[in-house]
Amino acid sequence: MDIKILSDLNGVSGYEEDIRAYLKERVKTKADEIKVDSMGNLYVFKRGKNCSKKVLWLAHMDEVGFMVRKIQKNGLIRFSTIGGVDPSVLASKPVWVLGKEKIPGVIGFKPIHLQRTDLDQPITKEKLYIDVGANSAEELKGRIDLGDPIAFQTQCEMTDAIIRGKALDDRVGCALLLDMIEQTDQPDFDTWYTFVTQEE
Repeated sequence: MDIKILSDLNGVSGYEEDIRAYLKERVKTKADEIKVDSMGNLYVFKRGKNCSKKVLWLAHMDEVGFMVRKIQKNGLIRFSTIGGVDPSVLASKPVWVLGKEKIPGVIGFKPIHLQRTDLDQPITKEKLYIDVGANSAEELKGRIDLGDPIAFQTQCEMTDAIIRGKALDDRVGCALLLDMIEQTDQPDFDTWYTFVTQEE
């Protein structure tokens, strides 16, 4: 199965290009037809032994993540969430800012020793920022723009008992569909294996 490869690829919702390219390359010799629509959904068709019925399998390629909302004068990045992300678990998480280049960063929060009244307040995304090591917005000019996607840096780890990684919802589904495409010479019925975008 391709779970590790698929988990490690970045595909924040609306920016699924890398996932789609990998899947398309893998299935190109196994499909009777391959289509990509205007939303970026990937359709892989295999003609069945019997065309009296049609079967559709679906899995989504995208993952939760973030988007650059503001680059502050001091070089810190404010962000919006894409999909359901709980802000209370984000502090200290490593991320990739996917601008003109892939830039590592970490999600920061006001240090405890500088807080006076915030200690009993919930962490909200307004209190968080991303530090990419820049000292000013000028340093990031031409490298990061407003609207650039941001993905978690988490690497997939697999043992006999545990799989830990990002985007397992629904890269596991994508891996299953990929196995079905590669291991089935001809399905019983006409079958579309569909890898969809923007579920998150």
